[in-house]
Formats: sequence, structure tokens, C-alpha cells
Amino acid sequence: MAKHGFNNDEQEAYVQKILVRFSNPYLPDTVNRVGRAPLRKLSRHERFIGPAAELAERGVVPEALLGAIAAALRFTDPADAEATEPGRNPAFRHPRGGHSQDHRP
Repeated sequence: MAKHGFNNDEQEAYVQKILVRFSNPYLPDTVNRVGRAPLRKLSRHERFIGPAAELAERGVVPEALLGAIAAALRFTDPADAEATEPGRNPAFRHPRGGHSQDHRP
């Protein structure tokens, strides 16, 4: 918010607007579409790592972004080459074993 000069009220209004948009049944957004291309989305100047680094540089722990980054690293989709690569790396496995998207018994 500080980078772009938004105040808390403006940020909260934006959050509420987006939550309404996500709840619109006529604008479906599948998990696979949102999660696809995780390696690109996790690159330095994209939507997760870039803002997290900027917050860290300001002395703020980007807790919500770190949670989102962890989820992106655990996401797997056999139809997306980028979403299968992290799943093969043991460093990206779900802490309880398997993958976060693995629903096999």
C-alpha cells in the first residue's frame, strides 16, 4: 500500500470488490486456471516474489504472500508442465507426504 500511496480504506474497498468478483458464478475461475504456470508466477518480478521482496526490504514479513507461495509450490496439475515439475522435487512436497493436490488414497 505504501508503495502506491493507498490508504487502509482504499485497500479494504479493493479487497471487498475482488471478493464480490470471485463470488460471481458467471465468472468461473477454476483452481487449475489460477494455479497454472506456477514457475512463471513465482519468478522474481511477478505477482508473488516481487511484492514479497519489496515488503521484506521495508522490514515487513510478507506472511500472506509466503502462504500463497507455499501453496503455489505445492500445486500440481498433470496437464501443466510447470505444475508437474515442482511436484517431482522433494523440497516442494507437502509436509505430511504427497502433494497438496494429490487426492489418491
